[in-house]
Amino acid sequence: MNHVMKKLPHVFVLLLLITTATGCFNIFGFTSDKELSPVEKAEEAIRDGDYAKARQEVEGDVETTDDSMVLYTYAKAVILEANLDIATIVDLVQGETTVESGFNNPILEKFDSLSLKTQNDWYYSNIEVSRVLFKIWDEQVTGDIHKDDIALDYTIANVMSSILGLRDINQDMEINPDVDFSLDLISIDFDGDVGFVLGDIQKDENGIPIIDQNTGVPLNAGLLAFLGDWVGKSAGGMAESIKPDDINPFINFILTKLDEGEESIRFLMDQFIDEDDEESSIDYDEIQEYITDIGKYVNYYWYNDGRDNDGDGNIDEETIDGIDNDGDGLIDEDTDYHSAGEVQVDITDYIDTFESWLERI
Repeated sequence: MNHVMKKLPHVFVLLLLITTATGCFNIFGFTSDKELSPVEKAEEAIRDGDYAKARQEVEGDVETTDDSMVLYTYAKAVILEANLDIATIVDLVQGETTVESGFNNPILEKFDSLSLKTQNDWYYSNIEVSRVLFKIWDEQVTGDIHKDDIALDYTIANVMSSILGLRDINQDMEINPDVDFSLDLISIDFDGDVGFVLGDIQKDENGIPIIDQNTGVPLNAGLLAFLGDWVGKSAGGMAESIKPDDINPFINFILTKLDEGEESIRFLMDQFIDEDDEESSIDYDEIQEYITDIGKYVNYYWYNDGRDNDGDGNIDEETIDGIDNDGDGLIDEDTDYHSAGEVQVDITDYIDTFESWLERI
């Protein structure tokens, strides 16, 4: 052995001694693909631009792991795979991008301009990221990634899930024009005047509602479309299963996601925002106000719950007919039992959500 070592260059002698002592057969220190952890494989795939592969590398561990790095890496891969431009999304959420049509919320205007596949990619990715990051947010994990590291990502994912959910009326987690109609939000004025009416009807110069040729109902006709074929229209193939009982679960989904987003943005504001720091490109106050303004108006639309949802002194006084029955400027809000059929849904579970939003500033 000594005779052999004397004939080898010193570096090889050193390597041989080290590997012999450690029992390692990879004498040059190369790491094989099999020796990489799932997170390392995912990060390598991300560097290579193969985001689908990155997601697949850690996907199998997501449901059972408490490793925050696995969850974070998976969420990152999902966002990248969906081709989400986070800077643009933050800009839309904090209200710095104006609408061109004068009708939609900025996020919805951008969203509606995308292909249906991209819309569903965005929708799925935000819901998935919100779901996965919740474990980190709720401190159910171990590792180096903590709730303050993901608070902004978690906020944006929740807000986006909520707003994009306005395009998934039947809540089947898929945006499909054949079974979903568009519930629009007019852009919000953050100076205090909320130019936001959920379900306002567009009319011509003679005051006659403009009928959407694809749905057979007035354009943006409030919750009328929930009745589907009951109104005697073809509704463009709208699913017959969409009935008034679907309203409360839909409203609850929107408000729950907004509530989760507001909780995390308040956490950021309380813990990390220096009021004297004017260099930040993110306006956390605008995001918080955006969430609150949308939430308190969506809160008007609970169905048959025995509460004065729109604050006009009446209870469940509206009829789902696309008309402002109580003259308060809103369409089909605070709606009552409708002759389309008996309401079977127990609304008790939603009252706490409604009342919590009444208290928002």
